[in-house]
Amino acid sequence: MRAELGGYIIADLGKITGTRGYFIGHFMAEEGYPDLRSDEIEIAVMKLPEADPGPAHFHREMTEITIVLSGRLTLIFDEKEKVEVGEGEFFVVYPGTVLQNPANEPGTKVVVIKYPSVPQDKYYVE
Repeated sequence: MRAELGGYIIADLGKITGTRGYFIGHFMAEEGYPDLRSDEIEIAVMKLPEADPGPAHFHREMTEITIVLSGRLTLIFDEKEKVEVGEGEFFVVYPGTVLQNPANEPGTKVVVIKYPSVPQDKYYVE
């Protein structure tokens, strides 16, 4: 962190490690950034790998908003609806909706916002 002055923080995202791009959330104190802990929201800036064929998942309590800053994502909603989302677009995933991200254009960059910030609220579909 560069500065904590009065009522604000200035920090370098590149120096916050171990959080996969997240810089606000319930887990930040565990990562050594207690002033960035929040139970209300999680926010990340991520550069995604070309493919992320991990298992489909859903959240029981959190709503997830993803904004595509550059590149393109392929998504599958509720294990049936395949959608492509590109630069300048965003998508909202409400609690209970199953999401899978089988492919990305190389170098795709996104902002991810989840609220509220709930520990262990990611459930995998088998």
